Amino acid sequence: MLEKICFKTETKPKTNSKNIIILNWSNYWKLWKIKAFELCKRKRLEFLKIAKGLKVGCLIAKEMRKQLFDSPLLQQREIAKKLGTYQASVCRMRQGYFYPTIEQLLILSRLSNTSVRKIKNNVKKVRVGNSTYIEDPSFLDFIFDLKLI
Repeated sequence: MLEKICFKTETKPKTNSKNIIILNWSNYWKLWKIKAFELCKRKRLEFLKIAKGLKVGCLIAKEMRKQLFDSPLLQQREIAKKLGTYQASVCRMRQGYFYPTIEQLLILSRLSNTSVRKIKNNVKKVRVGNSTYIEDPSFLDFIFDLKLI
């Protein structure tokens, strides 16, 4: 589980100490999975706070994208307003070029009357930020549950 965790160390001569800096969100997820943050309540709470604020996007299967974005009651412009984005972005999400965020998927779930479970079952890729992909299915459950709180 701990193989290939990327980190760097930083030496602080004034305090004669070293800091370990974890690189890449997938490494933090590996540490969460082995319960490394359970050792310190402050670090656990900080991890959860940061995770809740993460920008996590999902590539959704084509048929599910149609179900979420092809509303007979709402035009793309109206969907964009509810998602807090532009109509062009909604068009690109529908085509699979842009990844809707977890928050946007939760809104789309309500707008399209589609269960969150069904959406999660149709997620093909999960991206944290702009470049980190996490392939562990349990991360998707974790982040959806965290964002629902």
